[in-house]
Amino acid sequence: MRSDDPTVDVDSAHAAIVQAESLLSVGRAGLGRSRPADVWEVQAVQPLAALLFAASPVGNGQGMDWVRAALANVDPEDVRSPGWAYAALWCSVSAPVLGQSVVRTLTCDCRQRDSIVAAVRAAIDTDGPLGQRRCG
Repeated sequence: MRSDDPTVDVDSAHAAIVQAESLLSVGRAGLGRSRPADVWEVQAVQPLAALLFAASPVGNGQGMDWVRAALANVDPEDVRSPGWAYAALWCSVSAPVLGQSVVRTLTCDCRQRDSIVAAVRAAIDTDGPLGQRRCG
């Protein structure tokens, strides 16, 4: 994992939430932003934290590359490939609140799920302003 990878510092569910809030610019990280966080950014905090936790050194240790690969796999039964279900399974013991948030996301209305996935995707987008990488 690279030193600019936000999963490097994740050693607990709380640390994963702090990183997710920072990436989504909500909570303390969003203070002073030009617009308030929208509902989907707020709803995305715990599911993104679960992905970060699963990819962290206390998880599978594969970092943001794994998170990016997992982002597209919303199959609620695929626990072998990088994906949301894998993250939920990984978090089920060490960070159950995060795991439950992923299960809620995977089982909610598909339009709501897609809005949460879009918020997470925007947060970890590799082409931020001026083409700079936002994370990892």
